[in-house]
Amino acid sequence: MDGIHKSILLWGVLCLIGFGAYHFPTFGRDVMQPMPFWTVLTVIGVIGMIKWVPAWQKNKVVHVWLVVNIIGMLYHWLFAVQIVPAIIQSPWAYWAIVMAIGFILTGHYWKSNFYYGVGALNAIVFILLMFTQVIGFYGSAVLAIVSGLPLIYDGWMGKV
Repeated sequence: MDGIHKSILLWGVLCLIGFGAYHFPTFGRDVMQPMPFWTVLTVIGVIGMIKWVPAWQKNKVVHVWLVVNIIGMLYHWLFAVQIVPAIIQSPWAYWAIVMAIGFILTGHYWKSNFYYGVGALNAIVFILLMFTQVIGFYGSAVLAIVSGLPLIYDGWMGKV
């Protein structure tokens, strides 16, 4: 397995664990409690990406995910400590659209229909979370599935 696919696999596992962690009883419904945990996961993912992706400084997809992670986490932290207002009320809907943007940009730079599809899945989850009550409390579990599992599959299969 090459470095890019190790990184993709790592991010898949981190998304599966990170989004899934919202449903552990210790976290409950408090948005702030999982933030330190997600921050640690993000740092692990970024370190893995920088360590394993060859010539990561020249890889536009690495830049996409660095920006997505940094801006996404920064805004979520600022919202959680009530410094900025919520643009999107549901944290799950917020992360669904952030992930959709990251996956669509990945598809664009890698010319990969697979990542366009994963981005579309995340956009559909965003719509469902934002405008319906279909998913409800299970939004983070759905995000774990539509973000984490495709990354694990692609990282394991090595098809980029």
